[in-house]
Amino acid sequence: RRAPGQQNHPERPIPHTGGVPPHARPQTVLPARQHRMKRLPRRICLLGGLLRTLYYRRVDILGTPCRDRPTLYLLSHRNGAIDGIVYQKALGDTPSLISVQLLRGPLRLLFDGIPVVRGKDRARYGIPADAVAAPVAAAIAQLRAGGSLALYPEGTSAWEPRPLPYHSGMAVIATQLRAAGADFVVQPAAAYYSKPDGFRSRVSLIFGAPFVPQGESVAALQKELAAALDAVSVNCADAAQFNQVQRTAWQAAQRGEDYGVAFLRAQRANHPANIG
Repeated sequence: RRAPGQQNHPERPIPHTGGVPPHARPQTVLPARQHRMKRLPRRICLLGGLLRTLYYRRVDILGTPCRDRPTLYLLSHRNGAIDGIVYQKALGDTPSLISVQLLRGPLRLLFDGIPVVRGKDRARYGIPADAVAAPVAAAIAQLRAGGSLALYPEGTSAWEPRPLPYHSGMAVIATQLRAAGADFVVQPAAAYYSKPDGFRSRVSLIFGAPFVPQGESVAALQKELAAALDAVSVNCADAAQFNQVQRTAWQAAQRGEDYGVAFLRAQRANHPANIG
């Protein structure tokens, strides 16, 4: 386990648990009437709540998740499949795009969502090409049907000083929703773990303000959405700054402050643009 302030060591990325694969391309928008809005089953929500209560000391929510409009939640991905269980406290039965690997065998008792099937998954599990909708099309259909969707634009997770590159699927989804005249907003959120692998540690979920994206192209929207997610996420210049910010946030948490709030404050204070 990595104690606060310990030197950061890059880890092998955790297997894909959601997000739109980098090869995703714009898909035909499905009419809302052809799609039934997806919600997580009650058993998944109850089990997630039980696991959170047993494993984490507390999970605090700062900011207000949007509830009154279809929302595309852009979530930072820090701690593998555990992230889904943690974000569930704030997002309730909102589904996410999730690797089909987590929806097979015993794992299907713990996870649910809108499946992402890659080419190698079709070959491995014998899934016909037309059996599961393409992830971009499924995401668009979910929001057009009046539902919301949790999306992990990094697609995979690693405990790094800054986000992994964001896949373009989030911008493709937003572009097609805008083109279809859909009523939706985007809201970024990030999870802050005081000790990601520590039993009974603290977690902060920090939500940015929801907004209607304004970009007129996929490239413009990608830049706009990436900036919004970066603004609430762990986004340090390098490992040295990351370790310094972690130490500062941990010390603040010992004085009773929220760990995530303290981390963001220290991160901004130690940003190269704000020093000197």
